[in-house]
Amino acid sequence: MSQKVLISLTLLSSLLVLAVAGISEASKSDDPSLAKAALQVLDRNCLACHGALLQSGLDMRQRETLLRGGERGPALIPGNAEESRLFMAASHVGELKMPPDKAPLSEGDLEVLRDWINAGAPWDVAGETCPRICRWKKIWSLTWRL
Repeated sequence: MSQKVLISLTLLSSLLVLAVAGISEASKSDDPSLAKAALQVLDRNCLACHGALLQSGLDMRQRETLLRGGERGPALIPGNAEESRLFMAASHVGELKMPPDKAPLSEGDLEVLRDWINAGAPWDVAGETCPRICRWKKIWSLTWRL
């Protein structure tokens, strides 16, 4: 084989690998099950304190309030799990460790949060992905409107 053909094949195979990786990442961000899994992790591990109680001024029941954050600043940086306080605290990296006085979240839960944040932290409140506490908030608000 000539050197030109070899270089062309190498370039084509590299482009194919990059295309497959890009499709994989795009499918993660469009995957509603990833958002559902992430919101379930938050529901199980965070909302008891960072729901209605608003400990440290942080409300984790809505995407907007996670972006705004609490007393320590924004909890979520979509697309960057490693810099998001939410992920750092959940994985016990740095000074803040959540949940306090407990082990870090499981590797599986941390992977879900990492993938979700890196995918842009999609949040489908209208669908099945809303945490249990958000559903109760909706029901409670409806009773006040009646």
